[in-house]
Amino acid sequence: MIMPWSCCQPSAIPAGMKTIRGFTLIELLITLVLIGILAGLGLPALANLMRNNQITAQTSALAMSLAAARSEAIKRRENISVNARGGDWSTGWTITDSAGNQLRDHNIAAPVTIVETGGATSVTYQSDGLTTAAGFLNFNITHGDCTANPARVVRVSPTGSVSIINNGC
Repeated sequence: MIMPWSCCQPSAIPAGMKTIRGFTLIELLITLVLIGILAGLGLPALANLMRNNQITAQTSALAMSLAAARSEAIKRRENISVNARGGDWSTGWTITDSAGNQLRDHNIAAPVTIVETGGATSVTYQSDGLTTAAGFLNFNITHGDCTANPARVVRVSPTGSVSIINNGC
């Protein structure tokens, strides 16, 4: 059976009803402009968040490495050292036992720098958990984009305890 051609033709749209055709070009441009403005407002906050996370990660890594070295010294009843790689804390550090065997290794990400204010290139914990340093050791942690200098300070007391001072950024 062949169907008449009139069955396949579009029916007339009743008066007063509009057809939906999608977005107009102006609506699309306004939406894109609003998205651009919101993204522009959010990018500086995202950059601050990333910088703060990099600083916090390296600060925590150093503090945890120092605490781990102290714990190992007490557990093994021998001296354990945290040594700056190549004499520069900003390139990373290793944890070694009294025989020089490497126990742990840590690398540093480029934009974060770590400097021990007294110039010490190692921290040695004795079997009782005390450091061999005569006084406090202060590790200044900075970021190239940070206005607060230093952003964080990791402080090691002669008793071996580790504390973190937050200077902002």
